[in-house]
Amino acid sequence: MFRRLLTALGLGACLSAAPADWKITTATTWNGHRSVSTEYYKGKLRRTDHTEGASVVDREHGRQIVWSNSLRQYVVNRLHYAARIVAVTGPRILIEEDTADTGERRKFFGHEARHLITRATRGGAEESTTDGWYVDSPDLPRELRASSVYLLAANGQRPDIRVHRSGPAPSGLMVYGRKMSGTGTWTIEVTDLFEGILPDSAFQAPPGFTRVIEFPGDYPLPWTERLRRGWEMLEDWISGVV
Repeated sequence: MFRRLLTALGLGACLSAAPADWKITTATTWNGHRSVSTEYYKGKLRRTDHTEGASVVDREHGRQIVWSNSLRQYVVNRLHYAARIVAVTGPRILIEEDTADTGERRKFFGHEARHLITRATRGGAEESTTDGWYVDSPDLPRELRASSVYLLAANGQRPDIRVHRSGPAPSGLMVYGRKMSGTGTWTIEVTDLFEGILPDSAFQAPPGFTRVIEFPGDYPLPWTERLRRGWEMLEDWISGVV
């Protein structure tokens, strides 16, 4: 009896420690233009909604599912991960970030957020200021717990990026903020945040949608790619995977 009680308590502790799923809806306004996006996170599943449908990345099974609401069709792409070291061939880009914590705290969706102001320069010329409120929780998906730098590389060149930071890192989920630069002003606001358990069906094509090799009207695939996708569709059908 005592052993069964300990087993039950241990199981309950494991279940309570399971990471939560997240659904985040964000409204972004840039120079008067407003767009809304919704992202879903569940273990190794990621879903991003877009205007015409949604895209799901299943890292555990190496699959990407993309569906179109208007066509009521979906495509499955198998993901092939391969490590590749790319030599530095582009210019050196120095990014300097200076972040100040204002000390202000505010509750957003039940979480305490830090108020940080970051001033950044790239190459000593381009300057931007980000004034944001950040929720930094260990329960957040790892993509949202770390700060990142995004650059557009041309002609396959990898630039030599050097980042010098001072002050606290602006990590976590920005629930509200403004970014100002020479090209305009962005306002970012999380309008809805769900933390709990999402159903597996949220990461599958909706019922009644048909799986196809490619969407009509897309750029035609090479015949080898069509053959590969057709074979993969047959394999999934045999194994019971939709």
